[in-house]
Amino acid sequence: MHRRVSFALVAAMASLNILAAAAPQKRGPSLEVTMKYIQDTLNDIGLISFVATYQQPTDGNNGGLETYHYTHRDRFSNFQADKSACRIDYHVSLNNDGSKVDQDRQIPLADAEDVVVEPEEKYLSDITAASGNPAFVATSTSPAITALVVRFRHQRITGAARLLFTDADRANHAAKAITHAIELCGGGSTDPF
Repeated sequence: MHRRVSFALVAAMASLNILAAAAPQKRGPSLEVTMKYIQDTLNDIGLISFVATYQQPTDGNNGGLETYHYTHRDRFSNFQADKSACRIDYHVSLNNDGSKVDQDRQIPLADAEDVVVEPEEKYLSDITAASGNPAFVATSTSPAITALVVRFRHQRITGAARLLFTDADRANHAAKAITHAIELCGGGSTDPF
């Protein structure tokens, strides 16, 4: 009798170990520590000034390109990482060749799918293509600017939150922290593979 109980107990413990190994483990800093790091890192962004260069084919048949330069002065400020709401609030003031936007924005982490770090010209080209002008391509920014893009489910390009960095390493560190916060808040990809 004692052997049967011992065997049953060992079998039950082995089953629990298998289930525990299969369950996803949330490793890394707590949500509180992660959100504090995100808030501090993003509040260092400040004013980002750059010139974006675009090209598009000319109307003629000579294969020529027209080049355009647009000056951007984008300020990101007042980042508040709210761990209880799993949300990052911030203010953005965009001035792109005289076209101005000044508004409060939010990044709801539970609704985020993923975070991408890419050159700003890639992001700008994707936006112009999504708005119906794929031939109008951003070829460079001066100085080099890195975009951190938080994409939301079912809104991969136009429903994204974009933050800019002059330092690609800082953008990658921020992206890693935001990705961790997304996971802790229950966001992320719903694709099982």
